[in-house]
Amino acid sequence: MAAVQWISIYVCQVHCFIFYKTEKIECFPNARYIRNSTCGIKAVSRYRSHTNMECDIVDRLKNVSLNLQLFLRNTANHYKPFLVNVTANLCKILDRRNFPAYTTTVMNILKEVSNVNHSCPYTKRLVVKNLFIDDKFLPIEPPLGLYKGVFHFFEGFPYDDIGTVILYVQAIEVKQFKRRIKAPKLRAHSNLK
Repeated sequence: MAAVQWISIYVCQVHCFIFYKTEKIECFPNARYIRNSTCGIKAVSRYRSHTNMECDIVDRLKNVSLNLQLFLRNTANHYKPFLVNVTANLCKILDRRNFPAYTTTVMNILKEVSNVNHSCPYTKRLVVKNLFIDDKFLPIEPPLGLYKGVFHFFEGFPYDDIGTVILYVQAIEVKQFKRRIKAPKLRAHSNLK
């Protein structure tokens, strides 16, 4: 007797995308330099949220520096330093005199979503609208997980604190199924005697 079995297999094409979703933001301005500061997050979709910040500058900011630190949350829910701890003068970056890798990435992002698009000094109002992290700006693709970015802004030298912004961003992988393709039917033969 011959037994005939029909086997049909479905094959799925899967495309994976990495999204960087802002989970939380904390702003700590120094009242000597910044007043009327607001910061918040607006959810746009399941995998994307926009960050909005506004503040009034009390006096001119002539020599602004940024200290950027990046932390990654481990399995014990502690944030450990991850790859970046750099300090750079933002005025020199905007004047095209200094090009540190990570602060240049931050400035490229800020130029698209804020009014930080000219060299120092800064006066009146700073606005950041609809800020989100896009992978086209990142020099490397970081591992998946929850990140904490700490941005310390300073004025002059020796440094005088302007304020601190802490941004929590989650790198998540999203699988998108394109279509299902029905594989050809296979015929299995077995000879039982």
